[in-house]
Amino acid sequence: VIRLSLVRAFYIAVLREVEAILDNRDSDTEKASEVQKEGEVYYRIIEEFVSSENPTGNETIKSQLTGELSGVVADTIVSELSKGFIGRVEDELESNESALNEGDLLDAVVTAEEALLYSRVFLEDLEIRLGFEERVEIEDALHDLRSASNSENKGKANTAGQTIRDVIGSYEKELL
Repeated sequence: VIRLSLVRAFYIAVLREVEAILDNRDSDTEKASEVQKEGEVYYRIIEEFVSSENPTGNETIKSQLTGELSGVVADTIVSELSKGFIGRVEDELESNESALNEGDLLDAVVTAEEALLYSRVFLEDLEIRLGFEERVEIEDALHDLRSASNSENKGKANTAGQTIRDVIGSYEKELL
C-alpha cells in the first residue's frame, strides 16, 4: 500500500514538472530545462510501473523528458502514463480471477486491493475524459471487487471485474 501510494506521489510530481515545463519553456528556458530534468528523475522512479505494460509509451515519455522543450506535450505524457497503469490494473484483475478460481483468498484480496491502488493513479484523468459518473462506477466496482474477493463471491467479483474492464475500455479510447 505504501509503495503504491509513493508511486502515485511520483506520478503527480512528474505531471507537476511537465506543467512547469509548459509554463516556462517560452519565457524562461533555463527554468524549463531544470524542471524537465527533475521530471526525468521523478519518472525514472516510477518508470518500471509503466515500461512493462507500455514499452513504446515509456520511450515516448523519456524522449519528451530529455528532448527539446518544444516537444513536451502534457496530454501525450498523461496518456502514456495511464496506459502503463491500466496494464497494471488489468494484470491484477486477471490475477484476482485466477486466485478466486484456485480458492486463494489471501491472493484474491491482495490483487483486488492492488487493482484499486493502481487505478487511483489515473482516476482523476479518467474523470476529466469520461465524467464523474464513470469515475464513480469504476470506483464502486473496484470496491465491490475487493468485497467480493474477501467473501469469495466469484459472481460478484466477475461482475465487478467486467465493469472495471468496460470503463477502462472506454477510457483507453479517449487516450492519445
